[in-house]
Amino acid sequence: MKTIRNSVFIGVSLLGGCASVETYFDALRVACVKDACL
Repeated sequence: MKTIRNSVFIGVSLLGGCASVETYFDALRVACVKDACL
């Protein structure tokens, strides 16, 4: 039971890390577009 919980936790943290990286790159892209427009 504990190993299942651990693997679920690891999967969730990996998903969270990927999501935060995607939002980080989206923010970078928006900043670059703003700089280009200004």
